[in-house]
Amino acid sequence: AIEASVNVYPNPTSDVLHFRWQGDDYNQLLVRDVQGRLMSQLPIEPQSTETQLDVQAWSPGMYFYQLRSPR
Repeated sequence: AIEASVNVYPNPTSDVLHFRWQGDDYNQLLVRDVQGRLMSQLPIEPQSTETQLDVQAWSPGMYFYQLRSPR
């Protein structure tokens, strides 16, 4: 089995957040704030290994991401 790996950078950022992964095929990126509010729900193209998210309008703070697989 191939182990999935995800890199999120730069951290911290106030501009664009980059996500790069290997080892799994994802179809959706979800980001929530610390209260659990959905901040972003971004579709991911099949066979893609990276995406980016513009966070300029977001308040400074901690956010949680989830990459979802179609399986």
